[in-house]
Amino acid sequence: PTRYTLSSSSAASYLYKRQVVESGAVVTSSTNTIQGKASENLIITNSGTISTNTTRAINLLNAQTATITNNSGGIISSNTGNTINGDETGTTDGNTISNSGTIFSTDGIAIRFISGTTSTNITNNSGGIIYNDSTEDVVRLGGSSTLINSGTIQNKNSPSNDSIDMIDSNNTVTLKNGGKVIGIIRSTGSNNTCLLYTSP
Repeated sequence: PTRYTLSSSSAASYLYKRQVVESGAVVTSSTNTIQGKASENLIITNSGTISTNTTRAINLLNAQTATITNNSGGIISSNTGNTINGDETGTTDGNTISNSGTIFSTDGIAIRFISGTTSTNITNNSGGIIYNDSTEDVVRLGGSSTLINSGTIQNKNSPSNDSIDMIDSNNTVTLKNGGKVIGIIRSTGSNNTCLLYTSP
């Protein structure tokens, strides 16, 4: 496969652009691989590999209405950081993640949106895998957000650790037929809902 190694400065050039990583391509960096800081309408479509050894594979600090699509066979990963990270010092709002591949963090959170971020929509499709191998939660939701799972979300460190944490309020987690969550689903905030769909 083709390997692109990005420095911190070249990673920053990803701002405000549409990024397509095709099957077989590898995009990696020692720090934030795709820098979506303070971006609007950032579009990332991955069928290859987006990875980092530290910090974030995709940084969504103060990002608004980003769309991340990880197709079947696509890998987004971080070794020691949070893989897709939505912090905010201003506004982080309306971001969408659709996963049919694999998103993981070895020693962090696979998808992290902190308290104060809003309107995140995450869909883990059938065949999609989101996991970590740490004591951290696998997916963390901010507020007024949705998570629909038809694939697998797993804390590989221990099923006694959190897989999903609704850190803020007014979130909805929907578990579809065939979907698996291995680990605790936690509501740290208030007015959160978990819906379970089963076959008739």
